[in-house]
Amino acid sequence: MLVFVICCAYSVYVGGDAWEDEVRANRFVAFAMPQVFVLFNALANQALSAARRRSRRLRRPRAEPLVLRYALLATTVAALLSANGLWHHDEAEENWKSFIAVNRPTHADRYAALLGLVRKLGQIAEPAAAVAVVWAGTPAYFSDFRMVDTLGYNDRRIAHGKPAIHLDEDSFEDYVPGHVKWDYRYLLDERRPDVVLQIWGDRENVVPRLRSHGYRRIGDLWIDPASPWIHLTPQAVAALEAASETGEEAETASTPGEPDSTGRPESPKRSETPRASGR
Repeated sequence: MLVFVICCAYSVYVGGDAWEDEVRANRFVAFAMPQVFVLFNALANQALSAARRRSRRLRRPRAEPLVLRYALLATTVAALLSANGLWHHDEAEENWKSFIAVNRPTHADRYAALLGLVRKLGQIAEPAAAVAVVWAGTPAYFSDFRMVDTLGYNDRRIAHGKPAIHLDEDSFEDYVPGHVKWDYRYLLDERRPDVVLQIWGDRENVVPRLRSHGYRRIGDLWIDPASPWIHLTPQAVAALEAASETGEEAETASTPGEPDSTGRPESPKRSETPRASGR
């Protein structure tokens, strides 16, 4: 139980997870949830044992523990259904479809598109290439590139820096845990990735900065043509451009770059349409 409590406390300390509205337990708590069920089972066993001992002392028939067992079983089933949004939930029908694998997992299409883009990059880039990413998990797991984390999860300077967007009591909806800090000046001047796989932030500012640093957009990638780890053959360029024109885009990173009706940057939490990395 202590481990679960520590995980919950850590989740509160870091401000929660970015996908709180799409999952039942966020990534900081989910791996500790099995311990909660184990603890519940242990407590249920203790309750059954206590009921059995009480029945023996009072010389009652064994029907009471049996009733208690069924009651505990019903409670467990109800708790599991409720915890997974399968009962008494506004989206219970869709949750059931996901639970029985009728619907694809959350963001599966976007992850597949991103993986396709990473594989295309592998055709023109050596493993030593540094690649700037936003959704860092998939590219890191399925490639040997050196990852540069745009949002600073693995960059001490960005992580300890100030948010890139203004946050106060009037703009709390723009706060998305782990997605409010980035620094393209530092990223391009000091980290200097060979490829920018995804863009995050105000594209009206980011794209001109990329161009001023010599990056060239090819398909849905921003590439440094001067990099020794990049090999741009005419065939590879044509393939990347063709993939972009046919709609094979890495629709992954929803960015808070475009102003809404109030003039504030649009929050990625509120944005429903993800944008491709090069647009």
